[in-house]
Amino acid sequence: MINFINPTDELIEIMAQDMRKSDRIEVMASHGHEPLEALKYSRDNSDYVTMVMSGNIPMCMFGVSISNVTTGLGHPWLLSSNEIFSNKEYFLKNAPGVIEDMIAVCPRLVNYVHHENKVSIEWLKSLGFTIENPEPHGVKNDLFHKFHMGVV
Repeated sequence: MINFINPTDELIEIMAQDMRKSDRIEVMASHGHEPLEALKYSRDNSDYVTMVMSGNIPMCMFGVSISNVTTGLGHPWLLSSNEIFSNKEYFLKNAPGVIEDMIAVCPRLVNYVHHENKVSIEWLKSLGFTIENPEPHGVKNDLFHKFHMGVV
C-alpha cells in the first residue's frame, strides 16, 4: 500500500541508507551533503514536504521551497530510495497531480538536476519541464541542467 506521510527523523535515516546512487551523487555535487544531511536539510528548508511510503519502506521524499511569494517562484525537489523502482508505475501515474499542486502555490518552478541523473532528467521532461543545457553549478561546479516550468 502506498501512502503519503510527514517524514520523521527515523524514516529519513532509513531512506538515507538506501538513497539512489544518482541522488547521492547529485546532493554531494550540489550542496556537499551526504544522504542523511541532504534529506534533513531538504525537509527543514521546504514550505511543503512529504514522504511516499510503500508499506513501511520509504520510496521518496519531495517538496517545494517557496523562494518568492510575490513572483510565485518555487524550487521543487525529489530524493528517492531504490524502492521507487519497485513502484515505478504508481509513481509515474501520480506525479503529474503533485506537480499541479505545486504549480497552484508556485506558478514558476525552477531547480537543477545533475547531468548524469538520466532517470530524473527523462522524468522531468515527461512532466513538461524545460531542461536547459548543462552548466557548472553547486559546490563542486559539476555540470547541472537547469529545469523549469512556468514563466522564468
